[in-house]
Parts: sequence; structure tokens; C-alpha cells
Amino acid sequence: MALLNIKLFDDWKATFVKSWSNRINALNGIVLTLLAAWPTAAVDLWNVLPAFLQSFLPQHFALFIPLALTGLSMWARVVIQEKMANGGK
Repeated sequence: MALLNIKLFDDWKATFVKSWSNRINALNGIVLTLLAAWPTAAVDLWNVLPAFLQSFLPQHFALFIPLALTGLSMWARVVIQEKMANGGK
């Protein structure tokens, strides 16, 4: 008995490359890698923002970027993507 019985879409390669959820997850991976490799990135990003932007944003807004990208990725996974649904046209 196999532990994993994975079945892929017939056009999994096109789905993998063209789906917005995968693109957003890739961006999220880059952001999380940068935050892990550069621990002061959030503070440095805050310090380069103009004062008028700092007054509108919470101080730790950069830490919410991965959370927002994860939510956006979940939303993009369930939304019909016309170019993929119509065969790429």
C-alpha cells in the first residue's frame, strides 16, 4: 500500500507556471527568505519610508507582508483564471 497516492492535473506543467497562486507563493518565499536572511530588513524598510507614510502605516507593517501574500495566494487559488480556463487564450 502506497502512503501517498498523488494524482496531477493533465496539464500540471501549465498550471504550475501560469497559476497566480503559485506566483504569489514564490514571491512569498522570496520575502520570507529575505526576512530570515536579513533580520533587520523590516526595521531598515521602515527607516527609509517618508514620514507621511510612516504616519499611515503601523510600525511593524513589513511583518504583515507574508501574511497578506498567503491570504492573497489562498484567494487566487479559488478564483477562476480566464487564461487558464480558456486554454491559455
